Amino acid sequence: VAARTGFRIGIHCQDDTGCAVANTIAAVEAGATHVQCTANGYGERAGNADLFAVIGNLTTKLGMPVVPRPRLGDLTRTAHALAETAHISPDRHQPYVGAAAFAHKAGLHASAIKVDPALYHHVDPDVVGNGTRILVSEMAGRTSLELKCLELGFGLDDLEALSRAVARIKRLEAGGWSFEAADASLELLLHDELTAGEPGGQGGPGRPFPPFTPLSYQVVERRAPDGAVVSEATVRLSLPGAEGAEGTDGNGGTDGGADTVGSAPATGR
Repeated sequence: VAARTGFRIGIHCQDDTGCAVANTIAAVEAGATHVQCTANGYGERAGNADLFAVIGNLTTKLGMPVVPRPRLGDLTRTAHALAETAHISPDRHQPYVGAAAFAHKAGLHASAIKVDPALYHHVDPDVVGNGTRILVSEMAGRTSLELKCLELGFGLDDLEALSRAVARIKRLEAGGWSFEAADASLELLLHDELTAGEPGGQGGPGRPFPPFTPLSYQVVERRAPDGAVVSEATVRLSLPGAEGAEGTDGNGGTDGGADTVGSAPATGR
């Protein structure tokens, strides 16, 4: 149409059939120069063409400098900031910017990533401000855990300990645990298995590594003079050589409890 009429053509796609981004890209290839999208595809019914997917495709696939190349690194941060502003949970599976866009769970995938990330990555995650994530689950093998150890800063000198950690994870996952979205729990388990016998290491094979033992907690919500609701969490912990309680305010009980637990070791209480 653009070539035949000489008119400037624009495109506006809804995502009712899941084709909004694809149709937008096809329209640009056919001569459209005005493209309408929405951040994260927000819109009525099934939404609109996702601005970040369109920018990613036009820039990295078609070589169209619709934004300066260095600014592509802001895509992920911007997408998540807008989701937070809109009070909408970010889509983990959103192309380019989702938390799972460059995440790998199966052992075969992790092995391939170790050899060459391009085998499974259609673009370098860093280009769009994202990153590679290795998910550890009952499907993970030693390669997956090796990559996760490097991500979390653990050494790989003790292969026997690493094998123990893999077996322990599979055993716990079979019992109902899930480490896929629990990096902190995984880090504690790895600390237990991989640092036994090291200077300053704690825990050991088959033994838990609790940096503290929770004894009790209480969450109280109170209304401030300005009408705001404040959650106050008090947690009693047992630390090595000490026992005490710590209390903090937070944005909800979970936030307050997390802040309290985090501050207690720092204060030694």
